[in-house]
Amino acid sequence: MQPSSQRWLRYEHRLGRTTHVASARDFEKPLNLSQQHASDIGVFYGDVKTSALCQWPVAGVRLPPVRVRALVGLGGVVAVLALLFLLYQAFPVFQPEAHRDGEGPLGSSGDSHHTDTIAFDPVKGGPWTMGYPLCLAQGTQPAVIDSVGPAATVGSGFRFLGAYIREFRATQEHPPIGSVNGYPPSPPDALHPVTGFSVSVPCKRVAFGSTYTELLIGFGRGTGTDGGGWRGIKVGYTVGGRHRFVTLGYNMLICGSSFADFPHICG
Repeated sequence: MQPSSQRWLRYEHRLGRTTHVASARDFEKPLNLSQQHASDIGVFYGDVKTSALCQWPVAGVRLPPVRVRALVGLGGVVAVLALLFLLYQAFPVFQPEAHRDGEGPLGSSGDSHHTDTIAFDPVKGGPWTMGYPLCLAQGTQPAVIDSVGPAATVGSGFRFLGAYIREFRATQEHPPIGSVNGYPPSPPDALHPVTGFSVSVPCKRVAFGSTYTELLIGFGRGTGTDGGGWRGIKVGYTVGGRHRFVTLGYNMLICGSSFADFPHICG
């Protein structure tokens, strides 16, 4: 297997009637029925009031113990969820950290401004395998990978075929893949699933004889005719119990009308 690229050595939202108004003398002797006929009123209305009060139904709701316990439990769950939400919003440590290359534990080139673009012919060749280095840019705790995907996509004329990781000792006769025709590739080293792989090699300038960790991504043509592909690689991983995402500045494209910012490659 001959590598077709040596990128590993460089870091490229109303009222109707008249109302009678009493004169002032009408109010000179106010009438107080409760004082003049207190005994008669008491005799006549006493039983009525007492009877009405005694016969008025008392509303009461009794829930079975099981339902009461269920309601209490539901209230507790809601309270816990509300507390967790507040903690999540208040403390960023509970949120996945997103960073660029070189600004967090897992990296590749170690440079947050680094970009590297590869584009393929929309008609000839394929599928293809691209290889990119993975390493520890900060700290010494291993980074355990759980996902690999695009940071953004463009067009519909491409297809992601899968990803592997290999770790090997680089030599002149056994260099990184870079990019080759075919997927999956057939290197002499074991190909490991991405999920669960632990990256522990520190980022440094690659030299023959050093251990190299390479992310291998398979790419092919899709059903569209406008080309396109990935603009950046987003890798999910965990270090020290905290989940993070790193965006690597690698663009993998198939030439077509979906993009026009790389005329020097697809022109």
